[in-house]
Amino acid sequence: MSTKILVVDDDYCSSGIFKAYLDFKEDWEIVTAESPKKALGLLRESKFDVVVSELKIPEMNGMVFLSEVSSKHPEIIRILYSACKLSMEVPSYIHFQYEKGNFSMKELVDRVADKLVE
Repeated sequence: MSTKILVVDDDYCSSGIFKAYLDFKEDWEIVTAESPKKALGLLRESKFDVVVSELKIPEMNGMVFLSEVSSKHPEIIRILYSACKLSMEVPSYIHFQYEKGNFSMKELVDRVADKLVE
């Protein structure tokens, strides 16, 4: 059974990098959305195992978006990342948070894979 991951970022380069890197996992399917509104529509239409969201996205910030995902889909693994320093406390509805440039895709893949088998 494949793992379905939704990446939400209005920066096509960033979401493209995530898609290109995560696509190397043969059993992972990557879908991208450029806005929370589009992502919420995709979540209504299809089942996802993981949602990865940028903090600064249009319509609502990534924390508000992931809070909504958590309330509607508590089984989904939720990951927040940002180009800025994340000095805030991690809310309980976010499983992992990263600063761009301060994490490796391998670490992200490993942590998601570990979380999927819990």
